[in-house]
Order: sequence, then C-alpha cells, then structure tokens
Amino acid sequence: MTEKMPSLSLPDLSGKTKTLPSGRGALVCFVKEDCDTCNTAAPVLEALHNAFGNDIDVVLVGQSGDGNQVYRDRHGLTSPLLDDRDCKTSFDWDIEIVPSVFWLEEDGTVKQHFEGFVKSEWVQLAAYIAEETGTEAAHVDWGALPDWRPGCGSKHLDPDIFTRLSAAATGSPLQARHIEIASADDVAEFMFDQGFSDGLPLVPPT
Repeated sequence: MTEKMPSLSLPDLSGKTKTLPSGRGALVCFVKEDCDTCNTAAPVLEALHNAFGNDIDVVLVGQSGDGNQVYRDRHGLTSPLLDDRDCKTSFDWDIEIVPSVFWLEEDGTVKQHFEGFVKSEWVQLAAYIAEETGTEAAHVDWGALPDWRPGCGSKHLDPDIFTRLSAAATGSPLQARHIEIASADDVAEFMFDQGFSDGLPLVPPT
C-alpha cells in the first residue's frame, strides 16, 4: 500500500495542537466514545503508546466532542487524544469504520491499515512496530481480549454531518440534505411528522 494520508492538525484535550506528519512514524487510530469496539481497543492503544511513544507518534483521533474526555478518563489514557468533533479529518481520511488504525511512515505513507478489532491484526501490528523500532514488545494481556469484534460506523457518515462536509469540500453553497419521500406519502403530512413544522403550513420546494 503506497497511499499517502492527508496531513492533519488538531488540538488535543488540553488545547495543544498536534500536526502529522511530524517527521517520524505514526500510529493513528480514529475512535468514538460510544463504540464498544473502540473501548475494547483503548487499553491496547495505551500499551502501544507506553511501549513505543518515545520512537513514534501514537495518537487517537476522537469523534465524540465532549465525549472524548469521557473516553480518555474511562481508560486512563496518556496517549494524545485529538479532537475531531466536527469530523472534518475523518471525512478527509475517508474513515468508514471505527476503530480505524493507520501505521504510517515518516511522510504519512500508509504501511498498514485495518478496521474494527481482529486480535491477530493487532498482535501482528504490535510485533511489527517493535521490530521496526528495535523496542521491547508492548505489554498487552492478549488472552483477555476477544478474537474479533466488529467496528462501528464513523460519526461523519451521519447524513446531516456528511452532507455539510461534502458541501464544504466542494465549495457548494447548498448545505441542506435532499430527502426522498415515497410517492404515496402526503408531502405536508410527512413534513409535519418529521417535526419540520410546529403546525403552520409548509410549502415544499419545487
């Protein structure tokens, strides 16, 4: 894989900006607080940070806004947790599933990428980074972890968020989301049922 990821520049939870690429290898993982699989991965990510953080950048990119703080405190994380509450970086990196893990070269070129939690992939990644950095293996209780767990959909794929980000990326002045209504539905009643009106009449666009 020779894809090079876009640069990122995001604040951590203390407000300090972190920029990648930084001139050394990086392990980047996109997470959100309410994703069970992201919570499964959190202790592994912290162990990787503790083992390799002096040699590479180990950073988490959180999509959950104020929930990022909850996620950090829940797992006692010391690795940088960057705030992607507007999900623009998630959009730019085309994240589909969280956790989404990228092992990057110094210039941001992807060495390895996987999603969700497949234990064998995480074990191989930890061994690979240890070999590359010449560092002692990370201390992870692999036996306590599940063999497999599916990831969750990236927050930026929520239709309202995705529409806004797509419009911004293309320079479109249109920020509204197009809604399909079944031919058998009454348009006025549909809009009222969706909460678009407080009872006053609405005229749909034509």
